[in-house]
Amino acid sequence: MLTINLREEVLKAIDVHWPDFAREHPQLAQAIDRTILAEQAVACIADTEEFRRALADADAAGAAAATLTALIEKLTGRWIRTLR
Repeated sequence: MLTINLREEVLKAIDVHWPDFAREHPQLAQAIDRTILAEQAVACIADTEEFRRALADADAAGAAAATLTALIEKLTGRWIRTLR
């Protein structure tokens, strides 16, 4: 069975996308608690049909966690862009 720590992966993805966000919104970036941001992102991502389907497909196919990690980064980036 495939296991992945969604919160940990979201935190890593936030680190990837954060520099762009902070450059575009420096004051907002200073005011946001990234831990709380990650918790909200996890809740939103876990609730998407795209993530649930990918998780089920990956588990059924025995796919590597790297596939889900890439999807999590993509979904997190998309979610962060909605904050703009």
